[in-house]
Amino acid sequence: MRLAVASSCKFYAETKSVVARLEEHGFEVHRPNFEFDETVSHVTYGRKAALTRSFLRGLHGCNALYVVNSNGYIGPSVTLEIGYARGLDIPVWLLEEPPDDAISAVITDVLSVDRFIDMMIMREMREE
Repeated sequence: MRLAVASSCKFYAETKSVVARLEEHGFEVHRPNFEFDETVSHVTYGRKAALTRSFLRGLHGCNALYVVNSNGYIGPSVTLEIGYARGLDIPVWLLEEPPDDAISAVITDVLSVDRFIDMMIMREMREE
């Protein structure tokens, strides 16, 4: 099963942990490029555009998107990623409640990391 994980660069430390846990359970994970952290250094427009396009392309073939939105925060890039995933009919789960009703309207649910992992394991078992 191929899963995607998205987050603001503000939450990369937590996101790395989520990715590691998913990989420990044998999931293939499409994730942000952690080398480009806008909280540490400037990312040029050209690099940001390339990173965004690359992440969106990587959503193709994913079975689900999990958003690490600590404190409910979802920035413009993650909002775009959620919308793109839904356009591909990929279900989207969030770690915490979203900041507004427009995002609430398109997500599948809000789940802790543990519950998300358990649910994906169960789905994978049903597919076998």
